[in-house]
Amino acid sequence: MTSLDPKWHQMLIHAFPHLPDVDMQVSWTLWSQLSKHLISIFGETGFQSLYARSIYVIKPKYPWLAEAPLPLRDLRFSGLFECYKKRELSEATSANLALLFALADTLVLLVGESFTIGILRESLRATELDISDLKLSI
Repeated sequence: MTSLDPKWHQMLIHAFPHLPDVDMQVSWTLWSQLSKHLISIFGETGFQSLYARSIYVIKPKYPWLAEAPLPLRDLRFSGLFECYKKRELSEATSANLALLFALADTLVLLVGESFTIGILRESLRATELDISDLKLSI
């Protein structure tokens, strides 16, 4: 992580303890929480559009993610995590972080940095990871 990374990328990098098995569990919880927050703002169709755009953005590096179906009403992201299970854990972890970056970058453009960071903080709280030592001034 460099100081040039946007603040929202720093939050996401900090959220993962770099233990691949734990990272995937944290990811599942984070995606669930993000979807709840974002659906309350953009609606289900709006969230699916944000998610689809995020997949599109990272597809050149992770083309296999295009196989993951959009999370529908259950919002369990089972299709996404099934795609992850077919890959090496390190590649799945990298793809997941890239997907989260793409989503957060789009959110910043839509609703601004402060609001995006607020959504990420609220969603990260549900992962039960300690984010209190993350120093971000906004």
